[in-house]
Amino acid sequence: MKTYKNSHKLLILIGLYIINMTYLIGISRAAEDVKIKILAINPSETQTLNTEVSHILPPEVSPEDIVDKAGMSIRYSQDHKSYQIFQAVELAPKEAKTIVIRVKNVWTVPDEVLGELKTELEKNVTSLQGTQYEETSQMFYDKVLERITSIETEQVKAIGVKQRIEMYRAHMTIVSEIKKDLASLLSMRQIKNEQTNGVRTVKFVITAKNPASKDVTMDVRAMLPKGILGSDVVEKLGFELLYDEPQSRYLLQKQELFTAKETKKYEIILKDIWFIQESELELIRKQTDKIMQHFAQSAYEAFAKQMGDYIYDSLDSILKLQAEVASSDAIDERIRAFILNSERLELVKQKLKELQDLLLEIPLKRELDEFDKIRQAVKELSKVVDILRLGFTPDLSTTWWIILGVIAFLFVLTALFYSTWLVKLQESKWSVKKKKAVVPSASAVSATSTETPNQPNSKAA
Repeated sequence: MKTYKNSHKLLILIGLYIINMTYLIGISRAAEDVKIKILAINPSETQTLNTEVSHILPPEVSPEDIVDKAGMSIRYSQDHKSYQIFQAVELAPKEAKTIVIRVKNVWTVPDEVLGELKTELEKNVTSLQGTQYEETSQMFYDKVLERITSIETEQVKAIGVKQRIEMYRAHMTIVSEIKKDLASLLSMRQIKNEQTNGVRTVKFVITAKNPASKDVTMDVRAMLPKGILGSDVVEKLGFELLYDEPQSRYLLQKQELFTAKETKKYEIILKDIWFIQESELELIRKQTDKIMQHFAQSAYEAFAKQMGDYIYDSLDSILKLQAEVASSDAIDERIRAFILNSERLELVKQKLKELQDLLLEIPLKRELDEFDKIRQAVKELSKVVDILRLGFTPDLSTTWWIILGVIAFLFVLTALFYSTWLVKLQESKWSVKKKKAVVPSASAVSATSTETPNQPNSKAA
């Protein structure tokens, strides 16, 4: 009998999560271990096979999480960014060998993490009391609490290991999204906008067909469009929300009974994220109007008008394209339009930033009158303040120019004020001296009348 080493043509190696164990997960959450079965088969009827059996563990599993590695060794795979278990085996002809290892069920979001989210959520509501976001923060609290409760409910369901892992990754991604929303008022503004204008939605259609001539229970599985968050799924029709780590996208999965040759369609409702809010476009239009006013009667007026016209035309084009695809049910059309409009909006913001930088190059106008100089300097400085109020973030070079400009302005203002005050003070002193010269004191008059008679008397003698 011949023996071959590392003859992979003769080996069918299957590394998988076996279903008959996985349905125990979820009954007592992290108390249950997970079995991973590795099946190695030598299909040859005459040849013995010496080879290495290996399996890549999920990235969430560390060596400390392995309860029983069944005599296998462990190493870290740089290519897969995960740990790998391996073992050298000898398989006789037609032999099948099953290796079972046990790992901890690490695919549950800890209660401490969910508890911290609830605490931060309550602090968020309390800190916004008495502000314009008080009512909105309560709505945000209700929505987020509903998502946390959903995570707690789904974690105790009895499902397969692969599905459990993908659900855990979806839960952890949702937790990250919630933490991000808690640290920003953007989510509050979004909820307030949805409350005022309603939620724009779009249908995502999933089609599944049973090709067999008999009744079959099938897993319906569909990847959601890229960019969709967990909070963007409005109605999932009983599907489980999972997460595909390699593609960094959410997916939906559901088990359904199909009759022979049956076709089913599912209309999932998603938020329309492929849409630029009109309020954002209107804000940019108002910012452009305000900046254009400062270029009136300046050397840059014509150039600024050219850039302003480009901004206005681009904003109109964005609105027009969005209106064209608003009635379309095809998500691909909306995505295509959104990508094009996003590129236009980015160019608009660049042009607006260029106008902002150009505004700083308009020279200050000076008058002869000292007080007119001060008033004109304050007026020109207000242009810089207007720029900062528009919500722009200047680059490092622009920031230093603004700082130096403010320092120079304060120096000039102080010098003008001091020189004006000094002139007024000198005028006041000269006025007092003139008055003293015109009206002599009583002692001076007395001295004059005493000395004057003595001079002629002395001369006469």
